[in-house]
Amino acid sequence: MSALLHQPLVPEPDGPAAPERAAPVIADREPDPGGPARARPGLREADEACLRLARRHYENFTVASLVTPRPLRIHLARIYAYARTTDDLGDESGGSALWRLELWRTEVERMLAGETPVHPVLVALRETVRRFEIPAAPLLDLIAANVQDQRVSAYATWEELRSYCMLSAAPVGRMVLRLFGIRDPRAVPLSDDVCIGLQLANFAQDVAVDRRKGRRYLIQSDVERLGVRGAVRAMCERALGLLASGRELERLPMPARLRLQLSLYRGGGEAIIDAISREGFRTDVHRPTVSTATKLRLVAAAVRPGASADGREAAERYCQRMARREAGNFYWGFIALPRPQRISIYALYDFARQVDDAADLGAGDGVREPLDLAARQRFGTALLRDVLSPDGAERRLAAQRAELEGQRTRLRRALGGDADGDPVMQVLARSVRRHRIPLSELEELVSGVEMDLVKSRYATWEELREYCHLVAGVVGRMCVRIFGFDDPAALERADTLGAALQLINILRDVREDAGMGRVYLPGEDLARFGVSEDSLLAGEPDGAWTALVEHEAARARRLYAAGIAVCQHIPGPARACVRTMAGIYGGILDRIEADPELPLRQRVRLSSGEKAGVMLRSWAAATGAGLRR
Repeated sequence: MSALLHQPLVPEPDGPAAPERAAPVIADREPDPGGPARARPGLREADEACLRLARRHYENFTVASLVTPRPLRIHLARIYAYARTTDDLGDESGGSALWRLELWRTEVERMLAGETPVHPVLVALRETVRRFEIPAAPLLDLIAANVQDQRVSAYATWEELRSYCMLSAAPVGRMVLRLFGIRDPRAVPLSDDVCIGLQLANFAQDVAVDRRKGRRYLIQSDVERLGVRGAVRAMCERALGLLASGRELERLPMPARLRLQLSLYRGGGEAIIDAISREGFRTDVHRPTVSTATKLRLVAAAVRPGASADGREAAERYCQRMARREAGNFYWGFIALPRPQRISIYALYDFARQVDDAADLGAGDGVREPLDLAARQRFGTALLRDVLSPDGAERRLAAQRAELEGQRTRLRRALGGDADGDPVMQVLARSVRRHRIPLSELEELVSGVEMDLVKSRYATWEELREYCHLVAGVVGRMCVRIFGFDDPAALERADTLGAALQLINILRDVREDAGMGRVYLPGEDLARFGVSEDSLLAGEPDGAWTALVEHEAARARRLYAAGIAVCQHIPGPARACVRTMAGIYGGILDRIEADPELPLRQRVRLSSGEKAGVMLRSWAAATGAGLRR
C-alpha cells in the first residue's frame, strides 16, 4: 500500500527472510464493550513497538533512519508503524477486514479529537501529530485506501487508479514533508507524483502476486488495447514520468538528508522498472527483483558528492542504459563516439526502438501473425482464432496505428518543448536542435514502421528500396547529421549504407519474418529464381534458393561499397563507429554467402569476441584514414 515505505533500497540481512506480511496488529479496543479493558502502554513502550514494526517489515527503514536527523527518527518510525498497521488490518484480516478497519478509523478519529488512545501505535503517533501538526487527511486516507481494497479489485482507467493512489501512496510522502518542515507549496504535488510513481512501479512488478490476491492494478483499458505485456510497459513508462518529478523536488530548498532520502526512494523505483524491462515486461509470469549489487550502487551513488545530478544527466543515463540493453550490434559502434555525439545517437536509437515496440505492443502480447503449428502450440487455439479473425485483425491494426500516432504526437510535443518526464524525448529534443535534424526524417522513420502494418510483400526492388530508406536510410542520414560532415553527398551515401544493412537484415531474418507471414525479398526475384512464397513461408524454399541468396547478397555488397564511402566525409571517431557497425553486418553477410541455407536454420550472428575484433580493426582503419587526410 504505502509505496514510499516498500522500496528495496538496501540489501536484505543475512539469514531467513522475514515473512512478507506479519500477523495483523489489531486495535486494542475490543469490539465487545463488555470485554476486559487493556492497560494503555506508556510512550516508551509504544515507541519500542513502532521501532520493532518498522525494522521488521520495511527493509529500507534502516537506511532511511540513518540519513534522517536523529531527533526525527522516532517520528519516522511512528509513521512507518501506522502505515504498516493499517495495511495489515486490510490485508490480513480476511472477511473481518471492513469492521476492523472501521474500528481502527474510530480509534484514529478519537486520537485526533484529543482522546487518549489505547493502541500503542496511536499512543506514539499522537505525539508526532501534535508536534508537526499533521492533519487528519493523510491518516484517514490510508484507511480509506484499505477499505477500497476490500471493495474494488480492478481499475478501468488511469483516472480511477490515480484516485486510489492518492489515498494509498501520496499520504505518506505528505507526512514525511511535514517532519522535515517543508512547507513550499510546490513540494506537495511533486511528492505526490513520486509516491504514486513508486506505487506504479510496485504494481508493475507485482502483477502475478496481486493476481493471487484477486486484485489487478493494471489499467483495464491498457490491457484491452495493448495486452498484459503492453499494459505493464505502459505502467512503467507512466511511473518513470512521475518519478522524474523527484529530481525537481530534490532541487527545492530542503535539508540535505531529506534530499538524500528522496534520491534513494526515487532510485529504488527506477531500479525496479529497469529490472522489469530486462524481463521483457512479463511480470504476469515472473516477478523481477533488484539485485544486491544494484542496491549497493544506488546507496553509493546517492551519498557520493554531487550525486543529485540534474534531470539532464539522469535522462542521458537512461538513454545509455536502454541502448546498451537493446542495441545489440549497433552498440559496439556507438562506444567509439565522443560523449556528446554518443548520447545523441543513444537517444535516436532508443526512439527508433520505442517506435518499433509501439507497433509490436499494439498487436497484444507479442502476437502479430502467427501462422504455423508452432505458433498454435505457443499461443493457443482460442487466442490464435481471435488474432486471425477479421474483427481481431481490424482491432489489432487500429491499436497499432493508434500507438504509432501516439509516437508522432509524443515527438511533436517534445520538439515543442513538452518533454517532461520522458527521458528519451528530453535528450532527443536537445539533439534535434543541436544537430538540426529535420522533423520530416524522424516522421519518415515512424512511417516506415507503419508500413509493416499494412504491407508484407514487395513486388520489386524499387518498392523494397523505399521501405529500406524509411526504416534504415533516414536513420543513416540523421546519424551523419549528428557526426558532422563536410559534403552533402554524405547524406545520400549514409542512406545507401542504411539500405545495405537493412537488406542484410532481411537475409538474416528470413525465417523469423516467414513465421510472421512476411516476405521481404522482392517478388520479381522470387519468380526469377523459381522460389515460391508458400515454400518460403514453410521454411523449405524450393527453386534456386542458393542463387537467389547470392543475387541479393551481391546487391547488398554493391550498396555497402557505395555507402561506406560516407566515411570520407565524417570525423575520425564517427568513421570508427560506422565501420564497426557496418563491419559487423559485413561479417554476417560473409556467413550467409558461405552457407545460404544458414538463415533457414538459425539466426546468423557474430560472437562478442568477433565483434570486438571488428571494432579494433575499425579503429585502426579510421585512425589511418585520419592520418592520410
